[in-house]
Amino acid sequence: MAHYLPDLYALNTLLFLSVQVLIVRAGVRHYSAYSASQLMTWGNLAFLGAYGLWETPLSAFTPEAVLYYMGSGVFGYTLSRTTLCIGYERIGAARTTALHGATPLLSALLAVALLGEKAGFWVFLGTAGIMAGVWLIAEERGGGEWRRRDVVFPLLAAVGTSFSMICRKMGLTLVDAPAMGMAVSCLTASLLLPLAWRFTPGMEGARCTRRGGAILILAAFLNSIGQFTLMRSLLTAGVAYTVPLYSASPLVVLLLAALFMRQSERLTLRLAWAVLLTGGGAALIASCRVAFIRSRIA
Repeated sequence: MAHYLPDLYALNTLLFLSVQVLIVRAGVRHYSAYSASQLMTWGNLAFLGAYGLWETPLSAFTPEAVLYYMGSGVFGYTLSRTTLCIGYERIGAARTTALHGATPLLSALLAVALLGEKAGFWVFLGTAGIMAGVWLIAEERGGGEWRRRDVVFPLLAAVGTSFSMICRKMGLTLVDAPAMGMAVSCLTASLLLPLAWRFTPGMEGARCTRRGGAILILAAFLNSIGQFTLMRSLLTAGVAYTVPLYSASPLVVLLLAALFMRQSERLTLRLAWAVLLTGGGAALIASCRVAFIRSRIA
């Protein structure tokens, strides 16, 4: 059973982060994107920091590990979240989600180049299937006017997320402290996000109702669990395997919305292909992982 623990971590990550997205989406009228980013970051800091202090003494950290975890906060929480929000504003959520879908491929390539991870042809093929599926799901909701030059923002978000995963993995290899490592990332981002938002023109500032705050606290708790299991999966299974699987979350969000929020989608040919490609890509990557585990057991 221990051999399959990394896979359970990856599946838990996919589930918890998808539920969190659904909760944040449900309460979107109660807060601005800035308030959601800040409160989610501070919530992660509180939940993961509290558990991290109990799990790992601060004396275990080395300066190099701290720098890597801080880098994750700069690339992921700050750069990626800020540029994603700009993308939502400039070209819409659908196109932003589709272009940000390049994250798993970039992450896998960086993991091979910088970390020496092994990702064969079938893993890259599965990653391509997930990317295509996410693109189709997003484009199903596309529409409206937009400027082509603004596609740079979701692409920057994809680059930021990818480098964030590399920083996390390198930090974990130095100090295996997923909770406190993420708390360091969140602390870094909480200090940088207000500055980043200040120089982002045309974006709404702080706005959050009492109900919105309660929704975001719940979402931050679920996100903290998802981030912890993501870190465990990154360390034990690797970036090239973990990131493509959890990038299939748009499909899971779609299914959860249909099951629990009665937001049923009209089944189109595009959506059918999206489900097939995303599910098939995830299954292909999972089968490669199973084959790897069996070879190690043998």
